[in-house]
Amino acid sequence: MAQKMNERTLQMMNNYVQLWKEGYSVKEIANKFGLTPFTVYNRLEAIAQESGYSREELLQRPHKEHLPHERRFEYVKPVDSEAIRTRFLSAIEDVSIIRALVEESTTEEEDL
Repeated sequence: MAQKMNERTLQMMNNYVQLWKEGYSVKEIANKFGLTPFTVYNRLEAIAQESGYSREELLQRPHKEHLPHERRFEYVKPVDSEAIRTRFLSAIEDVSIIRALVEESTTEEEDL
């Protein structure tokens, strides 16, 4: 008796090759469709026959297309070095105050 496939499995089978070409692993493809990797492995032979690839090829993870530098990184706003300097000096001042309070309390305890 032939096993009936659910909709997620059919969708995975129809999209496997495209996702594989984009560099997704079997596990990642399984997760995208809410399937187990075992389910995907079991369907690879059928996918291979329909796509013209071998099952072994479909198990290998192809390299993702390399993108030019401009497309990989988003531009960020410039750093306000004066604001960073001001906050740093304020933090040093806070640490100095805390240190003085700790020294004062330990001196008071020693006097007791």
